[in-house]
Amino acid sequence: MGREVLFARRAEQDFDETFNWYAERSEDAAALWLGAVHRAIQELEVSADRLPYSQENDRFPLELRQLVFRVGAKPTHRMVFAIRDERVVVYAIRHLA
Repeated sequence: MGREVLFARRAEQDFDETFNWYAERSEDAAALWLGAVHRAIQELEVSADRLPYSQENDRFPLELRQLVFRVGAKPTHRMVFAIRDERVVVYAIRHLA
């Protein structure tokens, strides 16, 4: 096991809004969303420091990175995060569209 992954309040809101959007359309889609987020968190736990800087990186005093992940066949979302000591703090979850 690697770093602990924490969600900032904004990322929690992003997660809830997106989950609810999928759940309103289909239980299966909501389950796929949860699985995709779970896999993304697992990747952050072990390889956050290998992921690229986010497009917002130059606008903030933190080193912001991103993890692009997919719900289906194509990449659909990204997590914007920073590494803080032995923790990864996710600040936002954004749709790629």
